[in-house]
Amino acid sequence: MNNSRSYGYRSLLIFGAVILSVSLNCLVHAAPLGRPGTVAHYELDGEPVGRPDFETENDLSVVSATIQLGPEVRQDGENNLQWYGLHFTRLNGDSYQMWILLDGWPTAESDPYVEQYLWYEPEWPDALNFVHEVTGEAVLPRICLWTYGWPQDPEQGGGSERAPVEGTPGQILLQGFLFNQVSVEWQRGLEPA
Repeated sequence: MNNSRSYGYRSLLIFGAVILSVSLNCLVHAAPLGRPGTVAHYELDGEPVGRPDFETENDLSVVSATIQLGPEVRQDGENNLQWYGLHFTRLNGDSYQMWILLDGWPTAESDPYVEQYLWYEPEWPDALNFVHEVTGEAVLPRICLWTYGWPQDPEQGGGSERAPVEGTPGQILLQGFLFNQVSVEWQRGLEPA
């Protein structure tokens, strides 16, 4: 009886150690941006008022946005990278999509390493992959992507302040306007497309 109880405790300890090891391994190898397949949808807070005439006349105001955490890309001997997608739709129905492969979130103090930058516009058959013709490195937009093209923290961002958000918060500033999160979902097999 004593041997069987001892054997049961040993089995329980071994099982617990295996579970702990798997759990720690998952924590150590977490994707740089978050759970791949996470998709957060946002809508403009209120009406698109106070916009320039050209934007108003052509219904160019952005009214919805989606943040997408795509697949992780592991590199030998290098930091893991992850795809980040930003999709937005204008009042006229035109949709735009950015996919960027990076090693972490931008912060107020530093930029992440960017491996690849893809941009889609309406009626384009394929994305443009912006690559420097000599170095082969990703080329980002001339205006600071992290200040003007990336969702900002509504409590700290705005104007030319640099306060990029991480993850999928409840509210974002995009192009200087407030957007509220309306839903978060998980999509299996989410890929840059």
